[in-house]
Amino acid sequence: MSVTEHAHKNHAGPGGGRVRSFLALGAVLGIGTAVTLAQFTDSGDVVAEFSTGSVDIAFDGDNEGNPEPYVFTSLSLDNAGPGDTVVAPLEVNNNGSLDFDYAMDTEVGPLGDGDQAEADALAAALELTIVGVGSAAACDEAAFDAPGDPVFGPAALPGGEIAEPGRFLAEGDSEVLCFRVDVGEAAPQGAGATAVFGFLATQSS
Repeated sequence: MSVTEHAHKNHAGPGGGRVRSFLALGAVLGIGTAVTLAQFTDSGDVVAEFSTGSVDIAFDGDNEGNPEPYVFTSLSLDNAGPGDTVVAPLEVNNNGSLDFDYAMDTEVGPLGDGDQAEADALAAALELTIVGVGSAAACDEAAFDAPGDPVFGPAALPGGEIAEPGRFLAEGDSEVLCFRVDVGEAAPQGAGATAVFGFLATQSS
């Protein structure tokens, strides 16, 4: 091939060299965009669980007193007269998973076929005293001589209460309240009454 022919082939037309250069550059760019770098990854999850605790007050173990009242048999008086006294322990249990404070009130109602007026007259002649004691065995008349933990009274039965915010009881704990009822001189004959001690436990703040 002559020098003239070689020059002719390398310059086949105006701009021919520039066309080849452009195509070559395009090929390099194409390869560059096709290449990617591998990236290592890792992942993890975080879970949160939500549940509510429970407030559960019970008496003398697992007696819920709801929907029917727990019958406080040991505090009952039958065929009583003025001057009679009954003393009985009541264990208050926190069977829930939360600490609570508990309060108490007293509601008087008729017994059997009696009427409310008769019940109110008898209840007004009954004196209620409540103290805290260390155990059921410690609940006797001597517990009221110089009580270290007075809770209520002595006062008329119908007003019996443990006022709010009440008494604190930690989750899983229990305590013993010692009740005493004295029959006064003004008690009417042949009368009957029921006393419902209503306990309300509220989660401690």
